[in-house]
Amino acid sequence: AEYMGTCACFLSCSTFSPRLLSFCSIYIMVKFFQTDHIYRHSWDTVTSAFWMKYPNVSLPHVLRVDTLSRDVDDNGVLHTKRLMTLKYKIPEWVQKITGGQMVGYAIEESTVDPKTKTLVLKSVNYTFSNVMKVEETCTYRPSSENPGWTAYTQEAKISAFTPGIGWKLEGLSVADCAKNATKGLDAIERICENLGQRYSDLFNLKTNPI
Repeated sequence: AEYMGTCACFLSCSTFSPRLLSFCSIYIMVKFFQTDHIYRHSWDTVTSAFWMKYPNVSLPHVLRVDTLSRDVDDNGVLHTKRLMTLKYKIPEWVQKITGGQMVGYAIEESTVDPKTKTLVLKSVNYTFSNVMKVEETCTYRPSSENPGWTAYTQEAKISAFTPGIGWKLEGLSVADCAKNATKGLDAIERICENLGQRYSDLFNLKTNPI
């Protein structure tokens, strides 16, 4: 995992009324996070594991995944939109801001192109989006080092909109990204190993029938 950096900006806006012309500034803190990983498994195996990732006891923060839509376009690309129900582990001071809500939602949209062997996933939080936005993009494609392996890249952009506590909110989110990224990688690796064992067992059964 690699922490990439931080930037800050001010957005200015103005409102006019017969009595008052007022100006306001919104302070936005933005942090970036990236993870790169090589799975020593084929793209077909890794993308199969991707769809089998949830539910998973090692990823308890994902409570539920519901498919909202799924279709294949004229180019054979699979488009899927899913709703993720998530359990947030947040400190008491954040709960006071958010009203103590511990369960929230995120929208995940993915495309799978079997011709180019590319899976791209984009997700964004729906809950707490007025306080902070976490935009994530994950890509799976064959490794340039070894076509039989799969290169995975996760990029996250974390934007906090709440004045005064932006750094703290983003610090928590970056820590969560790092922790969940490691758990997610391990989960996919285990599923790939299980799939490999299943394929091996099926091959042995076909070549050595009982």
